[in-house]
Amino acid sequence: MKLTNNYTTLKKRCTMKKLVLIFALLLGFTFTAAANNGNRDLMKRINNRLGFSAAEKAQLGAGLAVVTFTIDGNGQINIQSCDATTEAQKQAVTERLNKFYVHNAPVTPGAVYMVKIDFTQR
Repeated sequence: MKLTNNYTTLKKRCTMKKLVLIFALLLGFTFTAAANNGNRDLMKRINNRLGFSAAEKAQLGAGLAVVTFTIDGNGQINIQSCDATTEAQKQAVTERLNKFYVHNAPVTPGAVYMVKIDFTQR
């Protein structure tokens, strides 16, 4: 009986994570369209900065991370939300973004940007 309860609880947690990621992806499509209109160069630079090597991906495990953020007048990225398949992925993405500043790029004041990071090895 105890094993069944643990399995049910685990299944609910996994379902909730999937729902959060799906919601973030759906919400992100709206932000991506706005961000891509005048900020393709900016998003390309951020995506390049968030690139993980094959070794890093192997260490962090397969999965997906979705991050929404704003950029202040000094070029600092302020993370609004970060949903990832694992905590290790979330921590790795957050650490990289917290160290990254955007210099000489067209930033839309008050805009919320979104990036998706795929940790699948290819």
